[in-house]
Amino acid sequence: MKAFITKYALTQGIYEVEAKDVGKGMIEVSGVSMFPDYYSGDDWHDTLEKAIRRANKMRSKKIDDLEKQIEKLRNMNFREARR
Repeated sequence: MKAFITKYALTQGIYEVEAKDVGKGMIEVSGVSMFPDYYSGDDWHDTLEKAIRRANKMRSKKIDDLEKQIEKLRNMNFREARR
């Protein structure tokens, strides 16, 4: 079966693999590394459209998190030392 892996979408992009369904929403992917890789939950999808939706959600969440970090850094005050 074809599967679209989104686990590393923000660093490596979405990639298409041949996978084997091993039950309970989990797949096994062989041939990518020395040992089989297993993916479950939102880490893989059966259609490219679902994978793209998931990757977009991941990107939006990451952007929100980074904006919060930027705001926290902007609000830091270094006028006095901590004791």
